[in-house]
Amino acid sequence: MRIENILGKTVLVFAGLLVSMVFATPRYAAKESLACAVCHANVAGGEEMTDNGKIYKEKHAFDKKPDNVEEGRRATYIGVNKCKMCHMKTYKSWLTTPHAGAFKILVDKASDKKEECVACHTTGSGLIGGFAIATADEQMKNVTCEGCHGPGSLHKSAAKEDRKKFINTKITESYCISCHNKEQSPKFDYKEYVKKGLHEIEKK
Repeated sequence: MRIENILGKTVLVFAGLLVSMVFATPRYAAKESLACAVCHANVAGGEEMTDNGKIYKEKHAFDKKPDNVEEGRRATYIGVNKCKMCHMKTYKSWLTTPHAGAFKILVDKASDKKEECVACHTTGSGLIGGFAIATADEQMKNVTCEGCHGPGSLHKSAAKEDRKKFINTKITESYCISCHNKEQSPKFDYKEYVKKGLHEIEKK
């Protein structure tokens, strides 16, 4: 894998294949075991950046490894079974979506051991608590809740009135097209998906 800059955006390239065009990538966080909150204002990720995030967005690198955030801001992946404990209606709706069968696509094509493929067909690939090819945790297969909304440990443990502060509720176009790019998903239309939504949303 290599990272290039095209038109001001980060591009991930695997074996000569343009995989995604994004504003940032969690590859550095995975390599250095850093929490999302090092670069993102929200502990589960999202568009608003910290000073570190702004630097990485501009340079696609750091002059030196940034310090990790304090323990209380290190969100980790907890798995879809924990999510559905409070969001069963949404979970059942998600089960009807293509995201719920994303990993099977790789298995059927014998591509479930390829890093460039599991990155978009699993949850939290390479990150703390996320999917790893070596262990292939069932809860991290497919694009689950945390695949879009970020690691949920702090969301789950927060007081009820504060939970929305610890999860990414605004999924941006730049995030979606990191996987649903023109090469892999030529028919993907972010605006249309926003209109209809991917899954049913529970009213709390």
